[in-house]
Amino acid sequence: MTTWTRLSRLLMASALLLGAACGDDDGDDGTPFDSDGGVDMQQPEPDMFRPDPDGGMVCVDEDEDGYGEGCAAGPDCDDTNGSVSPAALEVCNLVDDDCDGATDEDVDAPACELTEGVCAGAVARCGADGFLTCDGTDYGASYEADETSCDGLDNDCDGTQDEGCTCTEGDTQPCGLDVGACMPGTQTCTADSTWGACDGDVGPMGETCDGMDNDCDGSSDEPGELTAPDCPLQLGVCAGSKRACGGAAGWVACDGVASYGGDYQTSETLCDGMDNDCDGITDEGCDCIDGTTQACGSDVGLCMAGTQTCVAGAFGGCAGEVAPVTETCDGMDQDCDGATDESVVGADCPLQAGVCAGATQRCGGAGGFLTCDAAAYGSDYEMDETSCDGLDNDCDGVADEGCDCIDGATQDCGTSTGACERGTQTCTAGAWGACTGGVEPVAEICNGLDDDCDGVSDDNLVAPACALTEGVCGGAVQTCGGAAGWQNCSGTGSYGANFLATETSTDEAHCDGLDNDCDGVADEECVAVPFVAPAGDVIYPDLNHQHLVYMQNFDGNWDIVFQRFGAGTAVRLTATAESEYYPKVYGNYVVFQRGTETAARVVLVDLVTGTETTLSTLESGSPDIWGPYVVFDEFDGTDWEIRLHDLSTGTTDSLFETELTDSNEIRPTIRGGALAFISDGFVAGEWRVIAIDPDTGMAAVQTPAASNTGGQLDPVVDYITLAWTDGRAVSSTMIDTTSDFDVYGAVFGAAPAFPGEQLLMSGAAAQVVKDADGTLFTVNDYSAGNADVAVVGFSGSPLALSTHPGTQADPTISGDVILWEDNRRGKFDIYGTILGGVGTPGADDLVINEVLFDPGTALDANGDGTSSATQDEFVEIINATAGALDISGVTLSVGSTVRHTVPAGTVLPALGTYVVFGGGTPTGLFTGALVTTASSGGLSLTNSANSVTLSLGGTTLDTMSYVAADANDQSVHRDPGVSGAFAAHSSISGATGLASPGAGAGGFPY
Repeated sequence: MTTWTRLSRLLMASALLLGAACGDDDGDDGTPFDSDGGVDMQQPEPDMFRPDPDGGMVCVDEDEDGYGEGCAAGPDCDDTNGSVSPAALEVCNLVDDDCDGATDEDVDAPACELTEGVCAGAVARCGADGFLTCDGTDYGASYEADETSCDGLDNDCDGTQDEGCTCTEGDTQPCGLDVGACMPGTQTCTADSTWGACDGDVGPMGETCDGMDNDCDGSSDEPGELTAPDCPLQLGVCAGSKRACGGAAGWVACDGVASYGGDYQTSETLCDGMDNDCDGITDEGCDCIDGTTQACGSDVGLCMAGTQTCVAGAFGGCAGEVAPVTETCDGMDQDCDGATDESVVGADCPLQAGVCAGATQRCGGAGGFLTCDAAAYGSDYEMDETSCDGLDNDCDGVADEGCDCIDGATQDCGTSTGACERGTQTCTAGAWGACTGGVEPVAEICNGLDDDCDGVSDDNLVAPACALTEGVCGGAVQTCGGAAGWQNCSGTGSYGANFLATETSTDEAHCDGLDNDCDGVADEECVAVPFVAPAGDVIYPDLNHQHLVYMQNFDGNWDIVFQRFGAGTAVRLTATAESEYYPKVYGNYVVFQRGTETAARVVLVDLVTGTETTLSTLESGSPDIWGPYVVFDEFDGTDWEIRLHDLSTGTTDSLFETELTDSNEIRPTIRGGALAFISDGFVAGEWRVIAIDPDTGMAAVQTPAASNTGGQLDPVVDYITLAWTDGRAVSSTMIDTTSDFDVYGAVFGAAPAFPGEQLLMSGAAAQVVKDADGTLFTVNDYSAGNADVAVVGFSGSPLALSTHPGTQADPTISGDVILWEDNRRGKFDIYGTILGGVGTPGADDLVINEVLFDPGTALDANGDGTSSATQDEFVEIINATAGALDISGVTLSVGSTVRHTVPAGTVLPALGTYVVFGGGTPTGLFTGALVTTASSGGLSLTNSANSVTLSLGGTTLDTMSYVAADANDQSVHRDPGVSGAFAAHSSISGATGLASPGAGAGGFPY
């Protein structure tokens, strides 16, 4: 099936009638929307390596077996196991019990269970838990659990050789082993054709120390099979020593370190904490153990204790000691008596005349002797002599210099600048007294005088606020008028360039989001006001329900920004070196074009995951998105084609590749299953709008069929309505914004029969349609020589939304909100307006589409991070009409009790979604739906049978009933959406999750 056929069938299935309830097959939606294992570090024990007051090292014996670090008995090879030490006996356990470096030596192994035949002399091996049960490894290579060999041996060790083997009476064969000390014998076949006993053989015996292979296993004198006798010396380092096997010579006599180990001495000379001569006495004649140390000297002041080391059994000199010396002035205790800098005398101070006579430098600790200062010279000292007291206070040999006057004398003082007047000073005790009788400076006031006598009048004043303090007048202050005092504020001179005495809608330049007349209200009577006004330029908005995207210039190129309209924080979606253009948003997805010309590519962003996907590998652009589909145009090297990307499958196909060949198809737009674009393949040399009729699924050329100089451009579509920019009235071949383009429109399935059309808006210059919502279309009107914004429908006259001489362009519409780019404030901002005259709902205009009455314990429907049986309850409501509805005052009742009343000013776009949760803090995108919590504090949707009703002014708009069995731990949802009967969410084909507040069951909005 071709993509064309599949899309056509989808469109026919999703057809709508103007003003009727809308159906959506959610089965086609597809894509969902959104020990303490710390390391046990082995640290030294607290007393380890601490010097012992008695001169030895502290014995660290963790397992309390008498052996350990610093212990008299000697070290331990495993101080965590009390059964392991040099004094322990070796046992069969795979452990070196006696710390001699060997494991399980000198243990008497028991004989194996089987002792006949080839098993003779076999002994058990050691395991971690004692001797192991014998197996083939112990019995040798000739052993067979079930004897099959006819080799003259008793391979299964049952006392019978070669059982089961047949022979001829009188025949003979060798038997037995011919290994080591064993010798073979002879077997003779008996009358019953079986081999008789092995005669004359010598079998294996237990191994002995004689240089021979007594057990006939190919090895002689194996240590593991011999029990060595003890050496004569068994004390001290000789403990556990054994005689060695000397082969044919038998057991060798014990002698020296070869038998007793490297620590053995015939006559003990070492002081090492061990009994080296094995006489039962350790370190006889030693005062200490060689190598041990002890502290010596003092640690007081600068002194440092040293260390004495034991050598040849006696402690040596105190190494590393710092001894006391004579005290000096440096903040240190050199003589180590516990006091610093005591009894040190400094040199004479430089000044020795007058009050400084006999002064010496004081010790300042770490800094040495201090430079003489006032403290050194005494309380009468003055660096600059000011006292007239008969003393040489500055120690220069002259007393009382610097006295300024003779007592009783007077002089003028103060200043006569500005408002000040001079006064008089009197000399007292050699110094001039206070200035009296004059006029002193005071704080400056606004009076034309120099009150603070600084030579400038009315300076450094704190001005009072102006009468108007709101809006642009905030912070404005009065000006000083000299002798006239503070002047009243007036006009722009006081309040700034943005001030208006009266703010009216006739001056659009001041519809700028500011309170220009300072009355506390911004932009009163303004049709349009700024909605998004960051520091940089913002353009090309696209609004779909509560989701808004636009282009913003952050750093010299255009990036894409997303936010929830009116409430959300702006989120920068791109930050590449390339510019991004023409963003479109639908539900939880945004598409846009990245780059220009041959480098242009279409990119998709998932708002939930943040994932970015490039949908095209060739030059492409003009993206649009609806439900699970993204459409865009792409140049394949020959001509332009329409491409469709399916979000639910992740595949991208060409549309009309076989139906429309050798022509260009561009500017696709899609909404509600209806698709439109323009093509140059129907009328030679002209662009014509091609649309798909949802009723027939067939493509059609918009009328008229006659020549159209300007062509038909930039179609917009919304479910059952279509509009385009039409150039049939254009007479010049020079096409620009002064050309006479008009806006035409058509309604699918309504008279006149499609492809009927209707002139919606015309003027002296170009009228260019930009967006559609239901039966309303936004237009750029160039009649005044610049771009202005208007809105038009199938009835009534166009409504102008701006007439400012600047640029207002690219308007987008959703419900009663229209936004556009606007440079009336000197930079581009997103301006907008709220349309009046929106209708109110009647019966069946609002549809209860989804209800979650039993959230269970795991479903966090409101996205606030907490699962709640009450707060996650919700009711989803759909505007099933082709136009926006003012749903203010609509009540939602559960049973007979009103649980929520829609607040004033709530407008729901065509096919818009309104979700009411039981409580909590709804968090997330909800595909752009309006989301709130129950005004009564909860919905109280019982898990038993109940009903939900929407009403307005006594009129029932919609109602539904449910019982407990309808859905457990999931919602009930209409199937198909909006028009179908309720079904458990998970039972709907293509559904994602157990509930989908704000979206169809498949995760996409309507």
